[in-house]
Amino acid sequence: MNPKHVTGIILAAGLGSRLLPYTAMTPKAMQDLAGQTIIRRMVAWMRYLGIERLVVVTGYLSNKLEAHLREIDPNIILVKNEGFENTQRMVSLLCAKPYIQGSFLVLDGDYFYDKKVADEIRDLPHDCITVHATPKPSSYCIQDVIVKTDLEGKLTDLSKTAGTEALHEREYYFNSMLFCPEPFVDGFLTLGEELVKDLGHGRLHIEDVVLAYANQCGPVDVWLIDEPAWVEVDTPQELEAARNFIKNNPNSTI
Repeated sequence: MNPKHVTGIILAAGLGSRLLPYTAMTPKAMQDLAGQTIIRRMVAWMRYLGIERLVVVTGYLSNKLEAHLREIDPNIILVKNEGFENTQRMVSLLCAKPYIQGSFLVLDGDYFYDKKVADEIRDLPHDCITVHATPKPSSYCIQDVIVKTDLEGKLTDLSKTAGTEALHEREYYFNSMLFCPEPFVDGFLTLGEELVKDLGHGRLHIEDVVLAYANQCGPVDVWLIDEPAWVEVDTPQELEAARNFIKNNPNSTI
């Protein structure tokens, strides 16, 4: 990856319903984590990685979130998913399509990552579309998306579970991080647009498009990160767990 030729995309349009009552008046991405909002930490992580072009897709309480982002960094490109109440993350990613230059790295706005994850992925070759995962369970958050690979480490399945389930052979926990090299951007997004038309915008997840791409278009790599040094903040319990992660790892977060 050459971060200077990568568009970073943070998807932060969702309602955050499972985080109520905290999200009743404040977007999920603006929840406080040890003195900084989740989105501030995510922007800092992207900048630490070396990404200069950054797009954030907003939706729920967009005025608040966009004002906050302008204070953080006026160079961030802000895009609103007008249909955020009834759409999944793939539609938010497609909202960012006109602003993508070069390759793209897409993350969810309710995650934050340890900076050592940036250190690890920065110099990866990323010759094809790549998802990132870990073989280890997290003690901080639920891991409810599992990827499965063939013997060569190529994606063969990607599925959502009811909670953190035990892994079987060549299965790993997905960390919601997707990298798409420039030669494959148009093909991936075009497939996403076609599937949105077929399945409906409210049903299509990014993971659905990743799996369809692997089955129909070309290989998808699964890069393994040994330690699950990230937290998804989806519930009040995970919000508290994220704060504990920062408390326990003060020098590794941004």
